[in-house]
Amino acid sequence: MFIIPEVARLTTLALGVSLLVLSVGSASAARSQAAAPGSIARAFAIQVTVPGQGGSSAASVSAPPDAVGVGGSFAFPADGSVVSAGSVTSGAFASRGSSATASASAEASSITLFGGEVTVANVTARTRASATKRDATADFSGTAISGLVVSGQAVATGPGVRVAIGDWAHAVTLQQGTSSLDSVESKGERAFASVLHVRVTADHNGIPAGTEVMIGYAEASAQVPLVESPPVL
Repeated sequence: MFIIPEVARLTTLALGVSLLVLSVGSASAARSQAAAPGSIARAFAIQVTVPGQGGSSAASVSAPPDAVGVGGSFAFPADGSVVSAGSVTSGAFASRGSSATASASAEASSITLFGGEVTVANVTARTRASATKRDATADFSGTAISGLVVSGQAVATGPGVRVAIGDWAHAVTLQQGTSSLDSVESKGERAFASVLHVRVTADHNGIPAGTEVMIGYAEASAQVPLVESPPVL
């Protein structure tokens, strides 16, 4: 069968345009679905990474669905030479709809780092968020750290305070904040709290540079659509 070249070119072009439209439509749908408003919460009591040794976490949870983490004691590695805690707990809760809410919390107590060079009595991270079409709020009230001791000396803490640990590591306390999730399509708010973040910057007593320990992290966000989306067919 003889095909006119111009017709063949037009047919090929039309097919290409159709495929492009389908591709763009699918990508847009995926982005819209991924960015769909709702409530999200997550928390962990301890998270540690050690170059060459991997890492671990304690009482790590996320919602939805609602989750509670009760891990008892924790140590990494098994001998606790990097970090150990007498008890760890956490929780994450989220509900969606016209009135969205989320909350997350994490606690750890009797904490020892680097064979006792750093100790902490208690760490608590708490965040909450809520949103309706009229208003959205979030906060980190209740987040706290107590009994931080470095090289045998009690250390004062506060939001964003940087604490030197010898000349080989440092810690930052109470990194926390809120941010708006408002857009033309939705209203929302987010809160996060990181109570203690320790970074090892030089090799020390067998602990390699690059080791990081986060103790007490919580994050909560709530968001509601201002206009209900039509059902996807």
